[in-house]
Amino acid sequence: MKMSWMQYRFFLLCSVAATLALRVSAADEQQHLRRTAATGDAAWELPKRNKRIVVRCKPDRVEQCRQELDEAPAGVVIHEMEGTDFFAIEILDDETHHEEGIIRELEDVLDVADDPPRHLMVMPPSYDHGREIPPSRHLFKKDADRHLVGESNGNNAFTPLAGERVPYGIDLVNAPEVWDTFGKQGEGITICVVDTGLRITHEDFQGLSITGKDRGSFFNTLEWDEDGDGHGTHVTGTCAAVAGNGKGVVGVAPKANLVVARVFDDNGNFFGSDIVQAMRDCKNQGADIITMSLGGTRSLSAEQQTVEELYNEGIFLVAATGNDGVTSGPNLRPGPIEYPAAYDFVVGVGATDDDRKIASFSTFGEQVDVVAPGVGVESTFYRSNSDYTFLSGTSMATPHVAGVAALLKSINPSLSPGEIKELLQSTAMKTGIDGVEYNPLMYGSGHVDALAAAQAIVLESTISPSPTIAPTACPDCVDGKVTIKTDKYGEETTWKIVDSGEPSYADSYYDGGPYPNDIESEYVQSITLRSSKCYDLVVLDKYGDGMCCGYGSGYVKVEFDGKTTIVDNFGTAAEKSELRIKIGTCGGADDAGDSATTPAPMSPTQAPTDVQLQPTPNPTTFPTTSPTAAPTDSNDNVAITILTDRYAEESSWAILSLDGDELFSGGPYDGTLDDETTIVEKLELDSDGCYQFLFKDSYGDGICCGYGIGSYELSLDGISIVSSAGSEENFNEKRHYFGNAPNCPSPNGCGNGELEGTEECDDGVNNSDSVGSVCTTQCKFNGSMMQQGNVKIATDNYGSETTWYIENSSGARVAEGGPYPNVLGGTIQERSFSASPNDCYMFHIDDSFGDGICCGYGSGSFSIFFDGELAASEQTFEGDFATTTFGNLCR
Repeated sequence: MKMSWMQYRFFLLCSVAATLALRVSAADEQQHLRRTAATGDAAWELPKRNKRIVVRCKPDRVEQCRQELDEAPAGVVIHEMEGTDFFAIEILDDETHHEEGIIRELEDVLDVADDPPRHLMVMPPSYDHGREIPPSRHLFKKDADRHLVGESNGNNAFTPLAGERVPYGIDLVNAPEVWDTFGKQGEGITICVVDTGLRITHEDFQGLSITGKDRGSFFNTLEWDEDGDGHGTHVTGTCAAVAGNGKGVVGVAPKANLVVARVFDDNGNFFGSDIVQAMRDCKNQGADIITMSLGGTRSLSAEQQTVEELYNEGIFLVAATGNDGVTSGPNLRPGPIEYPAAYDFVVGVGATDDDRKIASFSTFGEQVDVVAPGVGVESTFYRSNSDYTFLSGTSMATPHVAGVAALLKSINPSLSPGEIKELLQSTAMKTGIDGVEYNPLMYGSGHVDALAAAQAIVLESTISPSPTIAPTACPDCVDGKVTIKTDKYGEETTWKIVDSGEPSYADSYYDGGPYPNDIESEYVQSITLRSSKCYDLVVLDKYGDGMCCGYGSGYVKVEFDGKTTIVDNFGTAAEKSELRIKIGTCGGADDAGDSATTPAPMSPTQAPTDVQLQPTPNPTTFPTTSPTAAPTDSNDNVAITILTDRYAEESSWAILSLDGDELFSGGPYDGTLDDETTIVEKLELDSDGCYQFLFKDSYGDGICCGYGIGSYELSLDGISIVSSAGSEENFNEKRHYFGNAPNCPSPNGCGNGELEGTEECDDGVNNSDSVGSVCTTQCKFNGSMMQQGNVKIATDNYGSETTWYIENSSGARVAEGGPYPNVLGGTIQERSFSASPNDCYMFHIDDSFGDGICCGYGSGSFSIFFDGELAASEQTFEGDFATTTFGNLCR
């Protein structure tokens, strides 16, 4: 039964009081204060800040939900998101999340999610785009006399006018050829720029039709015709800087109308809910095209719903994919594609240089649709009315595509968003000027070509829909339904429907997931497919343990052509990462409906369909229940004995393969007892293998000394292999190796105990068993030298927002850490690791709030030491995440 505001607050206060009474005795009061932050009164002075969330009401009870929210206690600011059943909420000075808990319990609230931060897709000033584009080619690609005016000379060509520059990107997308051939420069088409605003008095916007609306964000109104950052002015200039004024530069569609929707403040702060409102402002002001040089790593249901709605109303949406890729060298890294570019109904744009070669930073993957110039792009800027500058990023590539779309729509105003996308993709150039090799994961369908797309409008009487759009009606098409019930780790589950036998990364007819964690809900997607064809429904589990049995009772159900197939055992077979179900006429018993069906439990409340969330790394804390391990060839016994300290809920462990795959895990344990607790875990492993034993303390103070005399021990075949006895250090994580396989590292990480020299640790003591210290031991393993490394994190005041990991070139995790305590002034956290020098490693750090660790609430930083040397460091990490690489094989 749901509670009212007052009932819930009373219950919550009682619960908190009871918990504090259990955990904090008078004798422990000073120690408890130290665990909270610092000492004395300063422990309660941690700077507070506002929390942004998005609430979705039950669709049939939005009015009642609004009334419940209106009764929120002081400190909660609520704004209805126009045209949706969502509300944007700011909880003032939030620290305890109590108010958020109250909101989650309201009767008519369907879902509560964090309002994900968004950021600009521009490379920092330190990025040297001049290394990729010779300075002499920044201004003119073809020759120094190529200028334009806005008047025809009688045969659809445009006459040069001295003093006006054509940035190379305008030429590379062949915009001038469209002006010359078709006599169109975007007339009658409105582009809406969602960004930092516009310096409307700039000389290169005079004479254009420009409108906007003062909006900013729900909680901070800003003036649209001002720009304190410059990013929005730069993007707008690439879209439509005026032609024929004899000044500055010219845009792709210099006669398009402009709408400015400002969402960023001068510091680049804004959230997903702000984008939702900005897109609706664009629609309300008559936009045909919305361009968004921005993004974030997490999705938002309200944002996805708005994108689909605007697409169906005929608005073309384009967004930047991100700047976190590594596109050259032996260690390619795709990124993730950021939202909103990752949504199905948005065209995602990657960046290229002046040779149409993919930019070194451009995020790549399946959701890149096209690429456009994004390195060293010259455009209008904000510091004066005649200011211009060069910037790089997928931010700069995106307005090129928006401008090309405006050119196409000015030629044929009836073009739908799907038709524009199909034109852009089907006519895109597959190679660069210098014959650069085409890779579809990096380049999508290729480099945008405005002339070829415009010519295709004339040549083609009909345009097929984009592969991502549901199939059109056909004589043998049949409606059906896919139902996914997730386990507790919904973020691991994705699915798609592909042609039978195609790989999982092939073009899909439909797709879904990832989904929220901890919900175990049912998600339903309607489908329309041809009954005469054979398709594969491919269900993927990112963690590799399926979805049926370890952490819930997930299942997959397919209803098609009068037949139903239910699979409720995905996770019990040897293959736990991928499940395939046949749909349609496949010529055998694999046809949908012919498999044996088992009734599966149904969720009492159907969750919203088409939920899409940004894939996230595997959980950083281990599940409380160990997954069932695959059968082994031996019954050799492993025993793990743990004596916890008084905070057992901080302790967890895992056994991993040498490659980092999790085999068993346990904890966190019951933290309601004041006293230490002895826990014994028994399991079976092949003693002839080689394994890693990982022990974690989430608070970072170990288990031995501050709040009890805890310890842990692992034995194999009755012989003690690993023991923490006698260790008095604080730690977040300890890693040991065990097993009888040849060349298996000894517990301290050295193969067969064979050391190359001595181990020099930060305490100045030579000690080959000093696990967890900052050491430089070199060990032999499989013929290569294993070397020690150390990660040092100086957190800001909000350590709970910080997590990180290190991956090798194969994608296997070498080490990870966080989240950490919230402490006024921050904390110093260290984690050691062992790795081969003959590889390249990526260090990735995340801040869940999206403001980094360096500057707003402390002066956090990170450093990575490897083989006794400083491998990488960063003092100015701001934003959602940062990455760096190190190792001898990195280039």
